[in-house]
Amino acid sequence: MKYTPPLGSLEDDAPYVDGNPSAGIRGSVVPAAPFNQLQRELVHVISASGLEPSDSDMTQVWQALQKLFSISDAEKWRKNMIGSLVPMTVSTLPAGFGKPDGSLFLFEDYPELEEKYDAGGFNGMLLEANASAEDKAAWVGKWVKHSEGIGLYAPRLQGLFLRNAGSSGKFTPAGLPDIEGYMNGLFVAASVESGGALTLSTGTPDRQTADGPVNSWGYVDFKASKSSQVYGSNATVMPA
Repeated sequence: MKYTPPLGSLEDDAPYVDGNPSAGIRGSVVPAAPFNQLQRELVHVISASGLEPSDSDMTQVWQALQKLFSISDAEKWRKNMIGSLVPMTVSTLPAGFGKPDGSLFLFEDYPELEEKYDAGGFNGMLLEANASAEDKAAWVGKWVKHSEGIGLYAPRLQGLFLRNAGSSGKFTPAGLPDIEGYMNGLFVAASVESGGALTLSTGTPDRQTADGPVNSWGYVDFKASKSSQVYGSNATVMPA
């Protein structure tokens, strides 16, 4: 982009300037090269978007930028994230976002949600409108269809602990692995009691008297789930 610099300028990159005849300063002489290059750059943007360059439409560069952005990797990622969880540290959600609290998202209000739904983007993450309460409780991470097809109910994830799972949308209740143990070969009194997590079983009496059996061999079984349902409900430690 060569040009004629201002009179007396010794800098090759001096800017273009207006002239001032009264002060004896000539204006910069602008050659054709920079304008030709700028025009070729803009025409290339228009052509790359699939539009046919026109000298009568003065909005083509804007149209081209919109089309090129719509097929960019960033835009593809944005559309893929529709319906997904996005952590935010804000008290007020930006436009286009909603909370996963079971609310109904109408297609007329969220056309891109409908577009992804129609394209099969929610396959594997949907429950039917007539899903049972048990299914909804087990699969709280899934969207639920509206009975009239006018939208989708968001997952109900408030207060839940999120973690990676083998089945997308599956909810695992809070719990702990069970704790089990036993002891046998015990010599115990004939009349014994047990409760809670312990179960005591007696075998053949050691000796018999007129008042009944006196002693016997016993077997003690321990299982924490007999005392609290929180044990045994999960194979791993699961917070509430």
